[in-house]
Amino acid sequence: MKVLYVVDDRPLSPNGPGGSGTVFLSNLSLLNGAGAELSLCLVRDPAHPLGFEDWKRVHSDDWKRIQSWCSEVHYVELTIPQTRDDWFRRKLKALVDPDSFIYPFLNEENISRLSRVIESVKPDLIWAAALRPGLLSTRKITDVPVIYEHHDWFWRIRKYRDGKSRYGIRDRAQWHLRKQVEDRLVRRVAGCVTNSVTEGGDLRRLRVKNVARYPLTWPTYNSELPNSAPVPVRVIHLGNLHTTASSIGLERFLEIAWPLVLEQSEVPPELWIVGDMTSVSESLRKRLQDIRATCTGYVPDLGTILRPYDIHVIPWEYDTGIRTRALACLHYAQVLLGTCASVACHDGFSSGENCILVDNLEEMGRCIIKLLNNHELRLRLGKAGNRLLTERFSPAVVQPVFNNWFDSLSYKLTRDAKA
Repeated sequence: MKVLYVVDDRPLSPNGPGGSGTVFLSNLSLLNGAGAELSLCLVRDPAHPLGFEDWKRVHSDDWKRIQSWCSEVHYVELTIPQTRDDWFRRKLKALVDPDSFIYPFLNEENISRLSRVIESVKPDLIWAAALRPGLLSTRKITDVPVIYEHHDWFWRIRKYRDGKSRYGIRDRAQWHLRKQVEDRLVRRVAGCVTNSVTEGGDLRRLRVKNVARYPLTWPTYNSELPNSAPVPVRVIHLGNLHTTASSIGLERFLEIAWPLVLEQSEVPPELWIVGDMTSVSESLRKRLQDIRATCTGYVPDLGTILRPYDIHVIPWEYDTGIRTRALACLHYAQVLLGTCASVACHDGFSSGENCILVDNLEEMGRCIIKLLNNHELRLRLGKAGNRLLTERFSPAVVQPVFNNWFDSLSYKLTRDAKA
């Protein structure tokens, strides 16, 4: 089957400055493993690049590997209107075409550019990775079925990012419109795929056609784990602080959990903040300086920073999206200490067996003290978490599951096309 994979110009790698690249690479690899004839289309706004070109320069070998999976690579340059319509036209657009009212990139010029790529490739299937490619791909009047790669409910993330201070009528109307846009999108595609247990359930409740939920994959390597932990123990927070889950989660952690750790520790542990900080607020930057946290910025090779059996905190308090950093934690045999909500998207995490899960951030602070004082517990949990990665999230385990779904989908689409 000939598949056109349409994706934003983000890094296509777990080592990119954000979690979406892990999902992109996982699905591209699975499609390649299923025997799909892949073409890649990168959608980009020249005024606001999302990091693909920088990643390609730094990780040229990874890019060459992905290119080897694809018969051709296309680029679609977006034009975003810089002038706003008058009040009457905005209100009319909100009623007549709420999709383009909320997302101005949905204009005729951009849709025509993507249409030309589709006509050139002549795919049997369009695979739209995340929201912008999904909305653009489904605006094209075509008989080519579209599979939507669901990463998150973006209206919900926007609501959490806005915070309780913005619960006015206008904000509620915006959230409602955004939710309606996403609900319509998932209902009009030929199928949806997701790596989230929770959001797979959401999609089924919306009666979306051909929903597939399978684990996110992470490359695994057979390597001998050490039998002792490096000292001093580090407490690690990983994530690009431009993203909502990372920035709000870290702020809440510093406000609630970390003071408990400082109060109850004779010698405070090292706190390492790993991830891009270019968009961090001045107040958060100052707070990190005041507590003398080690801030690494973006690290291209996480293996130089993430050590086995260090404590890896995930303080996000909501069940949204896909916590890709949880798999990074397992890969490096770190001890995952997260909220129950933060990893609810994944199967297999069991508190006390391969991680520690808590209901609130006060409990997270107390668990850090417990882990700091228990070397054997850290070793056991780190090793068990690393085994979980191999048993649940390795490509060798997920590929057969994906192949069965993809073969079934191909049969259905072929049958429907002939009907």
